[in-house]
Amino acid sequence: MFDPHSPEAQAISSLFVETLVVCALIGAIVAGLVLYCLVRFRRGQGPDEPAQVEGHTRLEIMWTAGPFAIVVGLFALTAHAMGLSDPRPTRGPSSPARSTRSPVTP
Repeated sequence: MFDPHSPEAQAISSLFVETLVVCALIGAIVAGLVLYCLVRFRRGQGPDEPAQVEGHTRLEIMWTAGPFAIVVGLFALTAHAMGLSDPRPTRGPSSPARSTRSPVTP
């Protein structure tokens, strides 16, 4: 399955594996946080409704900047893989096709 036979396929396979690792890490972190919250905040002897807190600026910046950084990182990995899988041509563009017919004049 992970046995690419060309440089282009190698770049795409590497991108897949790197993206899979990033997604697995995110999944593991989310699962760990869910388990932590289930154990730490299970129903106990306290009041039924917790105190509502608004405006935790640092937390709001973190949960906005974190996913943004992940998307930028995945974009960089993808751009790099695209460059490897579609290398620049070694020669310039060919000359445009020329018409042998004369232009039509009104």
